[in-house]
Amino acid sequence: MKITGTALVAVCLAIASCKKQQVQPADVPIPPSYPSYSALNVGNYWVYERYFVNLLTDSSAALGVYDSSYVEKDTLINEKNYFKCVTMPYTGFFPTIKFLRDSLHYIVSSSGEIEFSSVDFSTFFDSDAFGPSLAAMDTVTRNVKMTVRDSTITVPAGSFVASAVTTTYDYADPSKADLHLNAWYAKNIGRVKYIESLFYRNFEAQELRLLRYHVQ
Repeated sequence: MKITGTALVAVCLAIASCKKQQVQPADVPIPPSYPSYSALNVGNYWVYERYFVNLLTDSSAALGVYDSSYVEKDTLINEKNYFKCVTMPYTGFFPTIKFLRDSLHYIVSSSGEIEFSSVDFSTFFDSDAFGPSLAAMDTVTRNVKMTVRDSTITVPAGSFVASAVTTTYDYADPSKADLHLNAWYAKNIGRVKYIESLFYRNFEAQELRLLRYHVQ
């Protein structure tokens, strides 16, 4: 069968029309990326010096003892990649082990606890109350959330722009001041200062301040 020029043009127009009607695939959204405040890479380590601090007077004194933390390895837990983080206290006994990962802007543990967020400053990551009776005046309520964004913190290792996740102890007794315990994280460095060994009844604690570190 001989195809005339007019028919050929009609066929071409029909094909072009069909192509125009085809649904074009939507652009694949690029997942958001966030800076790391955990520095979770195998071989990274941090050394901290312990200080005795009074949380009411903001006074402190170096204790001359040191703790260390390091990332030992990575591993799969529930099909997600976590890093095994080991903290060795200055005593050399009973290391603390946590499995952590970055999840968007959160640092989360294998048990589902949120350790830090560089973005979420509204969510309470944890909350509870304790005391002899929840109606008693010496009941304490504990809340954990992000409170301070991008503040300059100075520790023996140097000065860092860091954000703080704060554990607040709120006393039912109005004569007692609330306690605000900050753990400071710096971008691409990790945790640079945090409170440990709280004696909340007399407002004293031990604080760990970054002395030296290696991150890659």
